[in-house]
Amino acid sequence: MKKIILACLIVLMSSSFALADWVDVFKTNYQERGIDQAVVDAMKVGATPALILNEGLRLEGLNPIKLVQALYCAGAKGPEVEKASRAAGLSELAISTGYEKSVAECGAAVADTQAYTPVVTTPSFASQDSGGVVFSPASF
Repeated sequence: MKKIILACLIVLMSSSFALADWVDVFKTNYQERGIDQAVVDAMKVGATPALILNEGLRLEGLNPIKLVQALYCAGAKGPEVEKASRAAGLSELAISTGYEKSVAECGAAVADTQAYTPVVTTPSFASQDSGGVVFSPASF
């Protein structure tokens, strides 16, 4: 039993050291290479949008809209960015502006998978959108 508890403690301590390490690397990358690359590198190590937002908002001189934009450009999922942004206290305007800027800067790679992309529906053969007339393959 003692070995199991000791093993769990070692795993928890090593993961907390790794978590603290990404924060230092994130801050260094922000100062040296900018927020876009800092966010990409943080996501590669497994940092969530919520963690990145919490640390990023502490950085002096960083515009929150630019941080949201960097998250979208780095490939973070729209609902995760929205949830984390709201939890961090960002306005809906800041979130949508960050998304729009990411689409303008990062292109179509972001637009197809993100939260503010309009949903395109395709007609279904099972729908009654044809003026009330239902066609069946048997009627041909």
